[in-house]
Amino acid sequence: DELEALNLYIEIERKRLANSFDYALRIDSEIDIKSIKIPPLSLQPFVENAIWHGFLHKNDQGKLTISVSSADSLVTIAIRDNGVGREHSKKIERNRRRNRSYGILITKERFDQTLDKNKRKVSVNIEDIYKSDGSAGGTEVTISIPISKSKR
Repeated sequence: DELEALNLYIEIERKRLANSFDYALRIDSEIDIKSIKIPPLSLQPFVENAIWHGFLHKNDQGKLTISVSSADSLVTIAIRDNGVGREHSKKIERNRRRNRSYGILITKERFDQTLDKNKRKVSVNIEDIYKSDGSAGGTEVTISIPISKSKR
């Protein structure tokens, strides 16, 4: 359900931004996604940041890739964009009078409250990507969720 909602959200944003970015959703064939539980709408704020802060100020075509894989009793979701990068985005946002966004903060707090039966927490890592010339190449968010099978 989460991936379907995310796909719809991305399609709406693509249309709103005149198809200024492409996206790919890659799911490891070994994963039975219907048996994995994650908090509802927990990926959307990260994708929204990639689109609104990474692509909105980008002059060329954006690329968003969402990969879902599984290893070591974790589901790993990587959200990678080739946007303008966090530093450039922060400079632009400083010049605009905008209210602070709390989507990522609230999502991280929700993750902190979500424990599996072994009391393992969800981890979120946000990393800047750089091109070979040292310029900003985008951002990658990696979310590692302890596998908690549903009882369907």
